[in-house]
Amino acid sequence: MFGNVADLELPMPDVPFCEIRMIRTASSGLRPYLLVQGVPVILANLWAEDLLHRSRLNTVENYLRDIAIAYEWALSRGSPLEAKLERLAVFSSAELTSLAERLCSTKRGTGASQSTCTRRLEAVKSFIDFSFEHYVELNRLGLLEQSQAEKNGYTDLMVDGAPLPHQPDTIIRWLIDRLRS
Repeated sequence: MFGNVADLELPMPDVPFCEIRMIRTASSGLRPYLLVQGVPVILANLWAEDLLHRSRLNTVENYLRDIAIAYEWALSRGSPLEAKLERLAVFSSAELTSLAERLCSTKRGTGASQSTCTRRLEAVKSFIDFSFEHYVELNRLGLLEQSQAEKNGYTDLMVDGAPLPHQPDTIIRWLIDRLRS
């Protein structure tokens, strides 16, 4: 009746898609940005901005490509990387093994060179360290900072005194206000 099952056309599920875009900014010139399904990833791009102060542009671009592999790996497992980092959750040994295998392979599935594997693992470790420090700091808000955030009207978009991570405009506004005070 239907013929060969292989002949059936089934809709493809949404596949996580990460890309690096080079964007020219007025203040800092050309800069790489990590996008997931066309949306900038705030935490990864903050990390990249921090790296630009001590690394070359092409190095930061390569590191962001390494982080994109980790984001795609996490999304393919149904567990967004940033959500896990925000919860300060620990990676299981099975997750670390799976991530390391993905980082140490090419797009074609063959093994990456030792230097590529090492660079990717170091980039992901640096990003995870940066992320943990970021979220630990956000969770340490004092009474004065919480009061300032409430005064600025961010309370409807906050959890434990910090902006929700999916509210980029609020995070940027909050960070600017925090730096000014």
